[in-house]
Amino acid sequence: MPEVSQQRQGGTEAPSPVNRVQQAIQAIGIFFLVQFVVGQFLGNNVSQKTSTKGKNAAVPAFTDRPAGAEVSDYSPIPQTITPIWPMNSSLDLSIYVSPSLVMPALKSVDKDSLVLEEKDFTLGDWKENRQIDTTFKVPREVQNNGTLWAHFFIALHGHPLDPSAKGYGVANAFHFFHPLNHVIPKKKVAKTRKLVGSSDIDVEEEETPEALGPT
Repeated sequence: MPEVSQQRQGGTEAPSPVNRVQQAIQAIGIFFLVQFVVGQFLGNNVSQKTSTKGKNAAVPAFTDRPAGAEVSDYSPIPQTITPIWPMNSSLDLSIYVSPSLVMPALKSVDKDSLVLEEKDFTLGDWKENRQIDTTFKVPREVQNNGTLWAHFFIALHGHPLDPSAKGYGVANAFHFFHPLNHVIPKKKVAKTRKLVGSSDIDVEEEETPEALGPT
C-alpha cells in the first residue's frame, strides 16, 4: 500500500469534473466574444457601404435599366422599388374568365369568355370613370364545384396582350390571374341515438372537402 500512495503523490492529479465545466464555459464565452467583436466591425462597414450606395445611386428608368450581366454587385433583395411604367401611360386591358388556370393563345379562346376590353386608358388618372355591365355563361366545370379564374392581360397601348403573340415583351405587358369563387363544403347531418331513451339527436358535422388543386 505504501507504493500506491507514493505513486499517487508523485503523479499528476487528474482534473475534476467541476474544473472541466469551468474550462468549457470559458472557451464558449471567449468564442462568442470574438464573434461579437468581428461581427460589429465587419457589419458596420457593410451597412455603411450599403446605405451610402443606396443614397447616392440614382434609380434609372425601366427602359434604361442595365443588363443583368453588367451588374457586378447584384443583390436579390432590392434596395429601391419603382414602377416599370411612368404615370400618364396609356394602357390596354382585357379580362377573360376560364375554369382553367392555363390560358391558351387568345385568338383561340371563346369570345364569350372575354368579359371586359378597355383600350387607351390613362394610368394614374383617378378622375377617369368607366363603368361596365356584362354577363357571362358559367362553365360546367364551375357548376361542378370547380374554380373560375379571371385572367387579366394588361399592356401599354398598342402592344400585344397575348403572351403567345409575336412581339410580346414582359417590359410592355404582363398577365396575372385571380380566383373568382370559393367552394364551401356542405354540412351533413348525422343522427345519433342514445342508449337510454328513444330520442334522436341531430349533430351537424362539417364535411371535409377533397384536396383538389387548381385546374
